[in-house]
Amino acid sequence: MKLIALGEVCTIINGGTPDTKNSKFWDGKHAWITPAEMGNLKSPFLGSSRRTLTDEGMRNSSAQLLPKHSVIMSSRAPIGHLIINEVPMASNQGCKGLIPNETLNFKYLYYFLYANKEYLNELGSGTTFAEISGAKLKTVLIPLPSLEKQRDIVKKLDSAFAEIDLLVVNLGLGDEKINQLLQSILSTAFNQSSTFSEQSNLSATKDLDIKLIKLVDLCKLVGGGTPSKANSNYYSGGIPWATVRDMRSRWLEDTEHKINEAAVKESSTNVIPSGNVVLASRVGLGKVIQLKQDTAINQDLRALIPRENSKIDSNYLYYWTLSITPEIIAAGKGATVQGVTLPFLENLLVPLPSLDKQVEIAKKLDSAFGEIELLKARIKLEKDYIVSLRQSLLSKAFSQEEAVA
Repeated sequence: MKLIALGEVCTIINGGTPDTKNSKFWDGKHAWITPAEMGNLKSPFLGSSRRTLTDEGMRNSSAQLLPKHSVIMSSRAPIGHLIINEVPMASNQGCKGLIPNETLNFKYLYYFLYANKEYLNELGSGTTFAEISGAKLKTVLIPLPSLEKQRDIVKKLDSAFAEIDLLVVNLGLGDEKINQLLQSILSTAFNQSSTFSEQSNLSATKDLDIKLIKLVDLCKLVGGGTPSKANSNYYSGGIPWATVRDMRSRWLEDTEHKINEAAVKESSTNVIPSGNVVLASRVGLGKVIQLKQDTAINQDLRALIPRENSKIDSNYLYYWTLSITPEIIAAGKGATVQGVTLPFLENLLVPLPSLDKQVEIAKKLDSAFGEIELLKARIKLEKDYIVSLRQSLLSKAFSQEEAVA
């Protein structure tokens, strides 16, 4: 099997963008794709685009229409998004269009480029972001068997990838079912609507000695702030400073930034003592963690600190807060960033059984969540295996000769 430079079997076309402020250039009949849109696609085939160009837009830019069944590849930010256009289509300057000649099957070309994304990224250069030039792309060597053999390889890869895609869908459904199961377990454990209203029954329930208490009566809700980013000295200390980005697991192990005492004094942040404390996200909704060490927080978080006479177990408080995240998310407001108000949080109702019962509920939830975490870990391993399997199949498809020099 011969190794042929892509430039010998493809015409490689650069993209372009007309003036975005000129309405005469946009919303026409010509499809026009960008790397950003390509990154969100789940199928290799694309028959339309979010934005389109007019004839005048085409004439006033370096964009060129690629014939049907070309392969369009993002050549920067990032390198390696791929589509096969089902209609004539142009692209912006962040893409390269590869038009295969009569000796090269378009789907075979697609799979070859897919298999060699890592190598293509290595060819990229640039100070701001890596970009692969048309000149370099032309020199990439592709193994070129007969068209019949190319079609046979494509057929086998299509079949294998279809089975893999089905596995991916099933694993995705597994994730969804796990999340539903988690919420069902939490709902069963607390079995209350926590949103406050004047009609809510604040007395003990009929069947259990459980009172519904406003969160603000059980806990102080303490916010935080952000030290001035203009003063880099503030961020040179040893005090952990938490943001929503740091809320990755149940326990706050570490934070992206640490600040010093001067930052605490000069800003509106607060250092929250570890112990029976739960942190909930007021912005970037739905995240809940517990603290292992004293930690400062920013304005997007609220620390739920039990009041001195509150008889509430910290693990029970954690799980209750986790159980009401759907209500918090549903109450979120804001055009750009979703958030909830402090009064909303304060007026949430906490079902409060005896301390012994709280501890018992938290232990049962620990056990249930532990089993589910093991299940999630197994699903992750299966997803990792699928990624490696996909790459292995591609490597074997082009392994009769080295795909690249």
